[in-house]
Amino acid sequence: LPFSLLVALFLPMPLQGYRDDSKTQTIMITDVCSSTPVGIALEDWLVNPEEADELVTAEAFTHLGGALIQSGIVETASCPDGGLLSNGKASPCGMAAAGVEVVAWQNIFDEAIYQTAGDTHVPARLLKGVFAQESQFWPGSKFYFEYGLGHLTSSGAHTALSWSPELYAEVCRQTLGTDCHSSGSYFDYLMEEYYDRDTLLAETIDRINSDCPQCVGGVDRMKANASVRVFGWSLLAHCRQASQGIYNATGYIPLAVTDYPTLWRLSLYTYNAGAGCLCETLLAAWSPGDILSWEQFADGAEGTCKHGVGYVDQVLDYAARTGDG
Repeated sequence: LPFSLLVALFLPMPLQGYRDDSKTQTIMITDVCSSTPVGIALEDWLVNPEEADELVTAEAFTHLGGALIQSGIVETASCPDGGLLSNGKASPCGMAAAGVEVVAWQNIFDEAIYQTAGDTHVPARLLKGVFAQESQFWPGSKFYFEYGLGHLTSSGAHTALSWSPELYAEVCRQTLGTDCHSSGSYFDYLMEEYYDRDTLLAETIDRINSDCPQCVGGVDRMKANASVRVFGWSLLAHCRQASQGIYNATGYIPLAVTDYPTLWRLSLYTYNAGAGCLCETLLAAWSPGDILSWEQFADGAEGTCKHGVGYVDQVLDYAARTGDG
């Protein structure tokens, strides 16, 4: 890929309406990701519930069951296998013992998800689907470089701070005090001195890292609950980054070349596979004059970029079942 195109995916900038900029006004990416279209029917996973109780699920999460057993929250002394399979997931006997706790854990963050959706304009069911796919609602770190309920990496936190000035402003104000850029643009975080960016990045990761050896089960539940807000801003950031990627690859604002559900699918894809794969696949899948569908995009994914397609489908599968618990 041309280096300039890859760089553009990571450097925030205004979106132009069409190729002929003289005939249209500049709009900001937030207009695309933070506003729900009116007058069209939306799939259930894009419609926010009227109350948090509508997010309840009752999935038989074996990874979560195994984590609850290994942390000592669930006792399985009566199971011949200790309640665990060799891969660390709960065995059938373990799931029988952990079932009630598994259902409780996957719903203890519902109120935070509901509130975050209202604040960040991220679809609540989509956010819960990300947590289901990434961690099955166990907030401990994975491999010590993927953190919290949404398994955000250092690179993902950098994206969140770059593309969500709301998150940057909150973290910076509470960390650096008055020494923060305050234009409200996407450039604020990137304009910080290197050592200050490093400080803000570390602080953001700390806010989502719920590992707590001295806590019950080894995780800090209150911190995990508070981290939902950071993940909401992060998912919105990836929608904004995907929107810019669409413009860079096609020359058009997102909803001129695709529909609203596909935009959010591409946002999930970017959250998992990264902006490089988004750009590469857009260039392969889109032709001038096309209205890009998710299926068309998915068919254009190749090599390691293919795994992001399966990720999106799995998240939406969970999201579609939210409320069935």
